[in-house]
Amino acid sequence: MSYAMEKMIETFAQRDVRRATSANGATAHAVVIRQARDEDAAMLADLAALDTAKPLHGAALVALVDGRVWAAHGIEEDRAIADPFVPSAEAVALLRLRICQLRSARKQAVPRVAPWRRLARRAG
Repeated sequence: MSYAMEKMIETFAQRDVRRATSANGATAHAVVIRQARDEDAAMLADLAALDTAKPLHGAALVALVDGRVWAAHGIEEDRAIADPFVPSAEAVALLRLRICQLRSARKQAVPRVAPWRRLARRAG
């Protein structure tokens, strides 16, 4: 990911996310998906305890809904934790989708060597 994109994501993640009202008058929730930071460790431990689950290990993504953490998902660990007192299933689904996108991008970024070049290296 480019530096500019990371800065843009960081800027949006730091904004005060408030409840928005749609045109039909229904309340919509603003959702932010971002990578967990070091200062989120206590919050993730509390979320795991609330979910009666083991805390996530390693890098994780968090789903903030209206500025409050509803769910988190490990990037390498294929497991999510969520607040059982809010409708967090859609937040978990968004996290899983983003994890799949990140993994796919990582696989595509690996430079591949043409098979004939591998053979040439072995022969030489």
